[in-house]
Amino acid sequence: MIIIQLPNPPLIVALAASSVSMVTRGVAQATFRAIFFTALTIWAYEEVVHGANWFRRALGAVVAGYTLYSLAMRLLH
Repeated sequence: MIIIQLPNPPLIVALAASSVSMVTRGVAQATFRAIFFTALTIWAYEEVVHGANWFRRALGAVVAGYTLYSLAMRLLH
């Protein structure tokens, strides 16, 4: 039974890109936000398809939904 698991590479990239986007502006911020959403989408897909248990698969589906919603809201504004 796994209690703690280190984040996988797409999640690490997403977290790093999110952190950098918070301290940058302009084109750099937009670039790091795009990297964040791309990496988060990849992570969510991997969890939905290859998740170790039902919780990980459900978490991936929720994050995928959040990502789609967030992108839709950004496109509408």
